This record gives sequence, C-alpha cells and structure tokens, in this order.
Amino acid sequence: MPFTLSGDWIPEKKSFPPIKIRKEKRKSSYVTVIEHLPLEGEALKELVSELKKHLATGGSIQERCIEIQGDKVLEIQQFLKTKGFLR
Repeated sequence: MPFTLSGDWIPEKKSFPPIKIRKEKRKSSYVTVIEHLPLEGEALKELVSELKKHLATGGSIQERCIEIQGDKVLEIQQFLKTKGFLR
C-alpha cells in the first residue's frame, strides 16, 4: 500500500488491460469481439445498446465481452474514441 511522507494512505489506481477489438469467423459470417472494457453491469449494458443503435446491427454481452454482428472493427474503434475509451 502506498503512503505519503506524512503517513497518509494513497489508494491505488485500478489498472485495466488494454481494450482489444478483434473479428472472429463464425460459420459463414463474422463477429466483432470487444474485450477488457472497464465497465460492469448497467454501464456495460447501456454502452452495448448505444453501440448497437449507432452501428444498426445486433449484438450481445458474453462473459464481460461484447459481441457485435459483422466485421465492424473500424467503426467500433471510432465509436470508442468518441466515448473516450481509446486514444
């Protein structure tokens, strides 16, 4: 636990692994998978809903990963940059 010279405790910042966006081939189509977003619960559900509306496609949450139908890697990168998740 980090402390200052005066003995005050400084809480540690949570570090999340970098966000990964990749496409997977499933049978005859593609799915774009987003991993390691620093969101949980309702905040994650709201982001997925907004993302699906923005891309006009379907998607779901599977074990804290977001799966979006189709090859949408570039569009998702742009969307996450506007939301402040990516640089």
